[in-house]
Amino acid sequence: MTDQPPRSPIFIPGYFDGREPANKGKTYPAEILTPEEIKALFAQISSTGWIGLRNRAALIVMYRAGLRHAETLDLLPHDVDTVGGIIHVLHGKGDKRRSVGIDPVACRVIDEWSDRRAAMQFDPQGPLFCTRYGTRMQVSSLRMVLPRLAKQAGITKRVHPHGLRHTHAYYRPCSILRRLSTPSVDVSGPRQDRLMMEGVEMPGQHSFVSLPLSLLSCVARAKEH
Repeated sequence: MTDQPPRSPIFIPGYFDGREPANKGKTYPAEILTPEEIKALFAQISSTGWIGLRNRAALIVMYRAGLRHAETLDLLPHDVDTVGGIIHVLHGKGDKRRSVGIDPVACRVIDEWSDRRAAMQFDPQGPLFCTRYGTRMQVSSLRMVLPRLAKQAGITKRVHPHGLRHTHAYYRPCSILRRLSTPSVDVSGPRQDRLMMEGVEMPGQHSFVSLPLSLLSCVARAKEH
């Protein structure tokens, strides 16, 4: 039998309890990922292994629905309605409850993980994004996964869980509409291309839904009147 390498203690639940984060007290500017960088980032995630399916679904929830990483890991299976495209956050910031929308293609990615999760016979009442033991994933897990994926993808920006929320906020329709309705913002040329946000192809033929051009056209016509 081949000896297995020793498991790093950082993966042991509770390892970081009582430890101050290395970046405590530091502030960093928000670094928005481009559609190309998002595509490259997700291309590094396995589309067959259960850990890859789980991580892909968790990261997509943060990127496409704009959930905080703690909110994402707190989700239970019944909090996510992939048929209606709604995610219910029961305990958000300030312990506030809210519901957010998520697009159909992202829902299919979540369904793939849900199907695998059910096949592995995890507790249906347990956390949606669980460990091999059925327990809730640690926030530190995603904090370690993203920089590794970014390095593999050749992304030089600081990539972290909350950065996916920043990227979501930058590209979400209401942000785009706000920019389009602001006279001081130039939306021509390359800037306009970024606002339209090309679809991001995913392994397994997953393509994220772009903002409908018809919506942008409606806004442009409204500005003319």
